[in-house]
Amino acid sequence: MGKPIKGLTLSPEEVTDSHRGEMFANIVARDGRGRGVGYVEYSIFQGAPHLEFIEVAKRARRKGVARQLIQKLAGEYGYDKIDWGMSLPEGSELKKALDKEHAELERIDE
Repeated sequence: MGKPIKGLTLSPEEVTDSHRGEMFANIVARDGRGRGVGYVEYSIFQGAPHLEFIEVAKRARRKGVARQLIQKLAGEYGYDKIDWGMSLPEGSELKKALDKEHAELERIDE
């Protein structure tokens, strides 16, 4: 992983739509200058988030942006409730790394 982005901030969850008991939302990551560097779109049904899309700007990749977006989502709903759905190779790598971190944290908490 490269150098973290200076001044990275994450927006609060923004609900963009809802119907039939399902809510659609996103979280946006911005650099210290306020420029968007990534976002995660997801839906929530019965209290569980389902990832729809994660995108990180090329200039911000491999700097922990996607990891922080997922960690914020996990902080809201719980890591174990996140449904990753289908993912590209990059998403699969991220999930493996976060699964490993999550398992290590659970061992420490025991």
